[in-house]
Amino acid sequence: MRKLGKENWKLFVLLSILTVIIIIIFIFFIRYALSGDNSYQIDAGTVFFDENYIPVSFDTESELKKRFDGNYYLISDDSKEQHKIGKLAIGTSANDYAIDLYGSVYQVMTSGEVARVSKHTEIAKSSPPKFYKLADRKYLFVDQNIFTQNKEIEADGFLIIELDKQGNATLVNTEMSVKTINPIVLKGTVFDFDVVNEKLIYDGQEIDLKNIIGSTNEYKESEEDSTDKDKNDDGEDGNSSQGGSNNTLSYYDQYFKNVVNSFNNLANSVNSVNDNTKDTVKKNEIYYDFSRWVSLKKVTPSVTTINLDYQVFDPNSEYQSVFILVKPVNGDSTEKLQLNKNNTGYVLRNLTPDTEYVISFGFQMVGENEDVYTDTVTVKTRQPDYQLEITKVTRDRIYYTLKIDTNYSIESATVALYSDSSRIGEALVDFSTTTDGVSYEGNISYSSLGYMVEIRLENMIYNGSIINLDVSDKFINE
Repeated sequence: MRKLGKENWKLFVLLSILTVIIIIIFIFFIRYALSGDNSYQIDAGTVFFDENYIPVSFDTESELKKRFDGNYYLISDDSKEQHKIGKLAIGTSANDYAIDLYGSVYQVMTSGEVARVSKHTEIAKSSPPKFYKLADRKYLFVDQNIFTQNKEIEADGFLIIELDKQGNATLVNTEMSVKTINPIVLKGTVFDFDVVNEKLIYDGQEIDLKNIIGSTNEYKESEEDSTDKDKNDDGEDGNSSQGGSNNTLSYYDQYFKNVVNSFNNLANSVNSVNDNTKDTVKKNEIYYDFSRWVSLKKVTPSVTTINLDYQVFDPNSEYQSVFILVKPVNGDSTEKLQLNKNNTGYVLRNLTPDTEYVISFGFQMVGENEDVYTDTVTVKTRQPDYQLEITKVTRDRIYYTLKIDTNYSIESATVALYSDSSRIGEALVDFSTTTDGVSYEGNISYSSLGYMVEIRLENMIYNGSIINLDVSDKFINE
């Protein structure tokens, strides 16, 4: 038999390596395709943070897409402009009552247990406090109020925390971006977070977060820091009855006080749970027995409607009613509307365009007459998108095109012609002759024109009532 020459061996080895590489790439592509859920539709105005914690958002709808490099990219549906977000993506908006977390992270429970969550996780801002380890030295703290003991740092809703290897922390949300150079403890409703030591404190127990996927934190506590840590703000021993963490020695007072703030005085139910389970359930387990809540998640306005997304969790039927109050900011009338506890959405209709409304979300408990409110938001309906454009001017006529907002169909209107502020002509708009229902073409005759010429949309009727919209176009007659 012929033996392979040296050059043939090299070729054989090269082909083998290329074959293995192709197989690996093929497997990678197959796994990526089968993983699914790599693309998400994002509402306009949703804010994300890139790898440098620079806020990124689009005024129009966009797509959040995970690509083969493992990074998420935010891509505008209109302009196709894109921003690299990173291996994880955290999104939120003023009108959305949830924080959206994209990627694989670890949720830390009050019991000390860790649950891995992946892909898309929606966290209601009004839900019980939550804590996540996002990556090495990187965390997400979700709570109604997060603060340091001296209140030099205060945050509402959520806080992204990332440490460098020396223990300095960057704290970021939509309202703030600060960097600390001294050790701090962030306090919340249920948790305390010893940032520099990466320890989560709950009910006097410390959870070492370095044990979750490890940590490259090289910070070492100095003797001076250790001494200061053993004393409270008054210089007393930190082990005294007055010192230490507020969550450690006054857990029930602190916990229930904040639960009241977060869930608007639902303390009676919590106390009932505590009384019924005190002989069989440990204190750090009662938190999970708190099993009713309401949440206004998202408010989306249009021209004459506002879409409400909400959730009600009431397994024991303790809510007598769930409702919203709707009031124009500049009006006196208030309307109370009952919501179906089994639904998750409601549409407010027949609203006035370009108008601010105050919407309050609340409930009433069975056997009680007091209304309790959990969320209040001010939202403005959109202005109808009508556009009037002069297209041609002849010796005796002005031609125009009227673009119509299909979400707000005017019943009748007049296009008036002005010359040097004097009204010299008009023409009725025949909406029955519109092109595809979105465009109307007309003209106005005239005998002479001055210097400044303008056409305006006037005498608009909607739903039987006169309305006013600023729709016009003008030119200088030279």
